[in-house]
Amino acid sequence: MSSITPATPIVGTPHTGFKLGYRPALDGLRGISILLILEHHSPSHVNRLWFLPGGFIGVDIFFVLSGFLITTLLVQEWEQSHAISLKNFYLRRVLRLFPALFLLITLTALYALLAAPPDRKAGILFSIVPALFYATNWVIAFNPDYQITPLGITWSLAIEEQFYIFWPLLLSLALRLNLGRRRTILFLALAVAGVSLLRIWMTLEGVSARRMYYGTDTRADSLLAGCLLSLLLLWGWLPFRPWGARVVKALAALAVLTLAAILIMMEHTGPLLYLAGFTTISVSVALIILMLFYAPLRPALAILNYGPLVWVGKISYGLYLLHWPVRSLMIRLLPDLNIFSDLAYLCLTFIAAALSFYLLERPFLRLKKRFRAEPLRARLVKAV
Repeated sequence: MSSITPATPIVGTPHTGFKLGYRPALDGLRGISILLILEHHSPSHVNRLWFLPGGFIGVDIFFVLSGFLITTLLVQEWEQSHAISLKNFYLRRVLRLFPALFLLITLTALYALLAAPPDRKAGILFSIVPALFYATNWVIAFNPDYQITPLGITWSLAIEEQFYIFWPLLLSLALRLNLGRRRTILFLALAVAGVSLLRIWMTLEGVSARRMYYGTDTRADSLLAGCLLSLLLLWGWLPFRPWGARVVKALAALAVLTLAAILIMMEHTGPLLYLAGFTTISVSVALIILMLFYAPLRPALAILNYGPLVWVGKISYGLYLLHWPVRSLMIRLLPDLNIFSDLAYLCLTFIAAALSFYLLERPFLRLKKRFRAEPLRARLVKAV
């Protein structure tokens, strides 16, 4: 993810593909995602103050981004070394995710043992088990009486990690068997459509919004859309012509307006969200990411490359994990929920996330370098 400053497209030709690198604009997009989530979960939402009902789309933005980035890194590893090390992939995931999660679990356990109400203690301690095994989403989806704990926020991590148990395996198998780019892309497109149709069928059958909102099977299209976009770019399946850039820019502008409308008007329990909304959100986010790589709009780059927003994106994982217990604390301690409780919630969340990032997460992130792909040439030299 490197800086996206050129006025010309930053992807390569259809024959060479593109290289990801470090791109601050993607951290800027993460920053917008987490700010939407922080607003959506602000304490004053209990009283419907400063309310944007569609702030939940921040999670979908994370999903699409995650599918896009992971697929790009895996395919580029294959192109570099003619292999995908699943062991290294999962070790990198552990180094990225587990330190901050372990911190949250530890704080939750201490809270349950020392300060939780007696009638909540057992439930909070029980929530540690599904959080450790990335299964919180299913516990919430199938338990209408589930009381959200400080670890309830791990539901979205559970969906991602369940997806990444299978997707790298399937992608690696497809590449090893040389199934072909056309078939792989067709499979992903059908999978996105299949998840959307499944959600429509479940909605018409009267399945609860809770089951569909938290189920991996009914939320996977966002991740799959990111995977599909990655392969379309990597394998040069997009028209690299001036008219193509104009179309992409127009579609990206329309996508922004669509997301803004959903943000302002759509509740996460509304049936329209499950009939067409989630698919619309996924496609819209994918179009915005495509614009950043294919035909960058200068205003979009100026916003997404903005330094403070990029920094928010960098610490977004800690912000996501830690904002939920901070929110619960504010609701418990401040009976009059208003803008001042929101400011306290934001300040404490940012302080906790910054400490987590610089003192805990970043040292482990440096270790990820040890588990990167080894170029094919280096492997051949070692073999000789």
